[in-house]
Amino acid sequence: MKTIAFINSTANKEFAEEMSCGEANGYVAVPPGHPLHGKDSVLLYDIDVHGGLTASAYMSSFMLMNDIEFISDAEEIPSDWWVFGFDTIHFNDKYSWSKERVKEETLRLQDQLEAKAGRKK
Repeated sequence: MKTIAFINSTANKEFAEEMSCGEANGYVAVPPGHPLHGKDSVLLYDIDVHGGLTASAYMSSFMLMNDIEFISDAEEIPSDWWVFGFDTIHFNDKYSWSKERVKEETLRLQDQLEAKAGRKK
């Protein structure tokens, strides 16, 4: 099942002076019909991503984000898609979480979520 991956650096820019955060956070949107659509990220222990999943909400909750950079073949995301994300706003993330590394981790998250679409729970 097709998903859409993107990164965002808005929050990290806001916290950059106060915290040692990475350059961006990673997100993957899943469509209605995906078995994890609407699930709370806190309940998804088997998703392996930096710091664990820290976000899950409808895309409409993310619509006001600035600096969305798509890293999969898309230019927009419907508001009824469900988004999962991780952040790099952890102690010392500044030193190892460049945009390129966040993109790689986001694509890894995307692979995991697409694999879940093949297994109904």
